[in-house]
Amino acid sequence: KVLKAGICGSDLHYFTMGEPVGLVMGHEFCGEVIDPGNCDDLKVGDRVTALPISPCNKCPACLSGNPQYCKSTWTEAVGLSLDNPGALTEKIKVRSDMVLKVPDNVSDEEAAMVEPTAVALHGIHLADVKVGSKVLVIGGGIIGLMSAMFAKKEGAQYVALTETNEARGEKSVSLGVADEWFNATSEDLVPKLMEKTNGGFDVVIECVGNGAAVNSALSLVKPGGIVVLVGVATDAVPTYT
Repeated sequence: KVLKAGICGSDLHYFTMGEPVGLVMGHEFCGEVIDPGNCDDLKVGDRVTALPISPCNKCPACLSGNPQYCKSTWTEAVGLSLDNPGALTEKIKVRSDMVLKVPDNVSDEEAAMVEPTAVALHGIHLADVKVGSKVLVIGGGIIGLMSAMFAKKEGAQYVALTETNEARGEKSVSLGVADEWFNATSEDLVPKLMEKTNGGFDVVIECVGNGAAVNSALSLVKPGGIVVLVGVATDAVPTYT
């Protein structure tokens, strides 16, 4: 039984595209167990969340401990495939080996944020943020805010965030996850930030998923710096020389 479900940026992409027809979205959620199936450690009434992925557990990627690279992982994923309806409904079915019990001190809302939180944390780990790093986060949605927060926890000296939405930008600063925010549509954005960082950011985390954001990331990272593309682009990303 679904208790809480989040709306991901990818859900908005699917909704805008209008396909695939019949898709029930929702892959970040908290629910209450109705039937524990073959899970001996769960009982009716327990609160759980689950990884939405559906790896085959047989291919080289799965056997090497990297199920995120399995071809079946996303084609059969909960809330991202027609065969496995997501949590934007009353009741769903999930794989027992993907279920995680929610501790009593974690709220339904917090449990529904486990999946996007894990995405942001993984991105920061890939970026190898170090103490003293200057980090730029592009996009102030939930993934962007979490990425900025984790960058600070990893010891970043300065965290900037770019946004087209003023309310989101201001929220990132008021929450304390970003030191400053900048309007992504400003014509002088790149020269301003290049001057402020003395040649570019050590790390850029792109959390939007469109061509403009990717090109901004490549323009604002310092030579030898790291860019992590967390946002999912549904169209080809144009490049400029």
